[in-house]
Amino acid sequence: MLILEFFLVDDAWYYLEVAQRAAVEGRLTFDGLNTTNGFHPLWMVFLSVFALIGMTGPGAALIAQLGLTAVGAFARARSAFELGALLAVLASFHGLKIFLNGMESALAFALVAWVLHLAESRAPTWVFGLLTGLAVTARWTNVALLAPLLFFTLRTLPVRNWAVVLAAATAPIAAALGSSWALTGHLIPVSAAIKTGQPAGPFVFLLCAVVLGLTGAFAWKRRNDPARDRVFASFALGVAIVMCADFAFRRMVIAEIWTLWPQVLLLMLAATRLPKQALGVAAVLASVTAIWSWQHRLNPESSTAYEAATRSGEWLEANTAPTTIAAGWDVGFIAGHTSRAVVNLDGLVNSWEFKEQVLDRGRLETYLHDELKPQFVAQDVPVSFLRRDKNVAFKGASLAPWYVRRAECFFFRAATSPWIRQHKVALVLSREPFGEDDRSLSDRRLELCADRG
Repeated sequence: MLILEFFLVDDAWYYLEVAQRAAVEGRLTFDGLNTTNGFHPLWMVFLSVFALIGMTGPGAALIAQLGLTAVGAFARARSAFELGALLAVLASFHGLKIFLNGMESALAFALVAWVLHLAESRAPTWVFGLLTGLAVTARWTNVALLAPLLFFTLRTLPVRNWAVVLAAATAPIAAALGSSWALTGHLIPVSAAIKTGQPAGPFVFLLCAVVLGLTGAFAWKRRNDPARDRVFASFALGVAIVMCADFAFRRMVIAEIWTLWPQVLLLMLAATRLPKQALGVAAVLASVTAIWSWQHRLNPESSTAYEAATRSGEWLEANTAPTTIAAGWDVGFIAGHTSRAVVNLDGLVNSWEFKEQVLDRGRLETYLHDELKPQFVAQDVPVSFLRRDKNVAFKGASLAPWYVRRAECFFFRAATSPWIRQHKVALVLSREPFGEDDRSLSDRRLELCADRG
């Protein structure tokens, strides 16, 4: 695996594959079969332009992210304390990965940092509005993140200037939504609709209401304060809204690593307000976090899942025909290392038709076996899962009748739970046997990885 790929998350390959196909085929598709809008548009525009001029792969994305992170730091680091807070985060591998991951995080960070900078100026103009709109197209959740800031900023402007700011903010958002509607027939990204499909219970919403009420009261109290204090309070409210939305609608206390840049930006704003004693404690915590983070990343078992998925993609490339169709869940790394069509079965970068007609109706088994009919399924699963379920019913589809073509056993330690050593197997399964001795996954499930515990 290339050293650059150590920083990529699986979803980054979704962007890279769609951007490459958009440049070559002129279609927004991950697998070459289904049209999708499961992405944030501005970052897709960036990557598609890179692909058009021949800058493909993770290198171009990560170099662009490095530059965008520097642009955001230049806009926001108004003092040594703010710059120090950012550098403290970047000192750890996982802090660095918040910005360097192949996703839209660095672009959103740079735009929002400039929006905050302009909000502190004496008279925010149409440029402030335009950057606000672009920030929303860089990541759709920024509409909630920046709404309080926009509200409290408009309060300081003459009413005649509101139309200018709002029109400038609306223009890129309307263009992105219009393009999505024209190309896919839907405004909302299919990935967002799937991720927010299971809201939490009433207690969570009550807790969020209390948190947002207290944070909103804090922001309102600062509404007439100097610009820096007002921006800090309103941005804190925006961060609270996004975190509560993740908690309430996605049941996530800590969201994906590439979505944590607003918290880093808020930390930078808070750095100038912390007493010296708190800064000392923060420096110690940052040092401990950095040491732990790099220890985890340098452990070979921290990347085995990605390496195994890469080899599954390379196996498909070397052992199958160019017209082969494969399928799986979380297939970014697999698809990124083969030119074969790989259909994403969790739907995040699939079509709206797939969501409405397959996922919403619970028809994944029928779709996989009777409609899509891929020649291969590529997927990693916990070994314990194979042992306990003879039907190998994985996320709504039985894998038991499929034939084992490739199996790679490995141990994996995820960053979210490094104390747990997961025993997994990366499988490439075929619909039909390739020889008389081929056996189904159901027949082989108890023997796979038996020699590795």
